Amino acid sequence: MAPPTSKPRLAQIDPDALAKAVEDDAIHHAHRLALTLSPRVELRVLDSGVSSYTQIGLSVRDLAAYAVGGARLDAPVHDYMISLLEVLGQPVGGLTSTTVIDEALDGRVDVDDLDTDTIGQLALVTCAALARERVENGRDGQSVPASWLAALAGTSTRQVQHISLSGDGLKRDADGDVTAASARAWLAARRLRASQGRP
Repeated sequence: MAPPTSKPRLAQIDPDALAKAVEDDAIHHAHRLALTLSPRVELRVLDSGVSSYTQIGLSVRDLAAYAVGGARLDAPVHDYMISLLEVLGQPVGGLTSTTVIDEALDGRVDVDDLDTDTIGQLALVTCAALARERVENGRDGQSVPASWLAALAGTSTRQVQHISLSGDGLKRDADGDVTAASARAWLAARRLRASQGRP
């Protein structure tokens, strides 16, 4: 069972709300940029009456829905990530958003150390989506970084590493990553225990 935390967990993320937040952040950044180019540039934002309808909003929504519940994607996760780069590469608070996501993807930042802001949630979703793709489609010999699996399972990297070291359901490869096959079986067992109300 995952330890209590105030940090973002995948099950708490609403794909529509995250998509809207990413859109709003992008629009805010565009407004600030347009101000510096005024009066030559004018920004007009249309209200569609729906939570998200821009390309980035739809990409974030679909990626988050896949990460959270396994909703169908029209392309590999990597293609969705590429579509986000144009906006995510913009400066946010002195760092680019891609820096935060890159650090989460390569394990320099544990999922428990991500902020609850939009970028922290997006980093969590990205790790979880990549983990789900690797677990569901992984061939023999493929593996999943512990941090990605932790994002998908709603737990900490530390707990995943502990379980894999103890030999209690998760097997590691030579690089210390979790094999996709053992991750698949472990996640299925967790879902079964949860459906039976067991920790």
